[in-house]
Amino acid sequence: MSHPVTDDEVEHVKKLIVDIRTGLTLRLPFISSLLRRCRIMATRSIPIAAVNKEYQLLVNPDFFLDKDVSMGDKGYVLIHENMHLALQHVIEKLRQSVWALACEIPANRFAAGALTPSPGLWNDLITHDSLQKNVSDLIGIINKYSPVKLDAGHTPRLPAPDDLKKWSTEEVYLELCKLPEVKVKLKSFGRGGSGVPNPFLTADIDGDDGCFSKHDDGKMVERGDSDIYRKNASKEELGKAWSESFIRDYLSHKSIGRLPAGIEEIVDQILKPQVDWRSQLKQCITDGQGRMVISTYHRPSRKNPLLPGLMRYQYPPIRVLIDTSGSIGTQQLQQFLGEVYALAQQSPVIVNYWDAAVYENIRANKPQEVISQVATHIKGRGGTVIKPALEYMLRDMTNHSVLIIFTDGFIYDVGKVGGLMRELGSRASSAIYVSTHTIHNFEGWRSIKITAG
Repeated sequence: MSHPVTDDEVEHVKKLIVDIRTGLTLRLPFISSLLRRCRIMATRSIPIAAVNKEYQLLVNPDFFLDKDVSMGDKGYVLIHENMHLALQHVIEKLRQSVWALACEIPANRFAAGALTPSPGLWNDLITHDSLQKNVSDLIGIINKYSPVKLDAGHTPRLPAPDDLKKWSTEEVYLELCKLPEVKVKLKSFGRGGSGVPNPFLTADIDGDDGCFSKHDDGKMVERGDSDIYRKNASKEELGKAWSESFIRDYLSHKSIGRLPAGIEEIVDQILKPQVDWRSQLKQCITDGQGRMVISTYHRPSRKNPLLPGLMRYQYPPIRVLIDTSGSIGTQQLQQFLGEVYALAQQSPVIVNYWDAAVYENIRANKPQEVISQVATHIKGRGGTVIKPALEYMLRDMTNHSVLIIFTDGFIYDVGKVGGLMRELGSRASSAIYVSTHTIHNFEGWRSIKITAG
């Protein structure tokens, strides 16, 4: 049985983490800022490092105080685990260890953009380049030792590494779920060429949770950001706070050009819309002082009549109703915000959250304000009654506005609001109903189904 962590070990681990963070501050302030937000616990209940479902980063002092392990590898491990928190990988999945495997790819891609691990550590990591080989090795082991033989339908079809980079973590997970749930050991990740034990992958494809530990014991090393780790915060609230902090830090550091390699593609996946809003809204474009500028011979250039002139177009006001009732999960809400982020690239938007009530107008004049204003003022989590939100829109929305509703479709009074929906649809220049689950068809509305989590 392992011995408890001592106060002296906690102090030494804390000093080491501060040294790592300080070393990153000038070169990669974005990474340093994220690490400063973590609640870090020292425990021997995990081999090297992990995160748990309380959004804590767990470290084993034996690894971090080992003088034979380089500071670079220790920093890499911290950044890797930090990314599991920032990217909200700490969520419940039907096949948790398969999810853990899929989550390794973006976490390693991000960490490698910040620090280069030693060859002994890198050779055992799950990356875009190594995933296909690891899966192929696993399939070979299953077919050799398991009574379950894999046919084409149970074999993941993964693209080339460069194309795999375009896949979301969810897409990788769903593809890997084609593997049957059998207890077959993966290769043992022991000590590599540098003598560093690999901290990451689970020993079997459907057993442990990989990087995601069930343990919440240990001693506090750092308390973390008080705005994230609020007293009695639920797991959902912790996830939302981490997501908001991550994207806010990203936008802040992007403006000064101090981001690690590859991070922009990872964040773009988080904010990636599923709807082509420019196409959806093209019928609403009118002459005006908007952001869209095109050249056209319908208005010749004033300086040279033989050349096309410029015309500026604008969208009508865009009103957005976002369902924040109890049935809406973090990933659904994140996808809704990603869609609104894309809308704000076209035109200013006014957002109202709703559950059984409707909440105040939140205006975002540009995409960054979707993060700084809309994402930081989420309200709701009650029942799903849409009538108050629709009645409010009838009073507050100007004619010929664009009206968009985001929901999962589980609306208690949906059978009683046909008249309200019809009236709003007739007043709007475009009325669009977007759902992650149940589609309801209303007169005067277009319905779009998207996926989330």
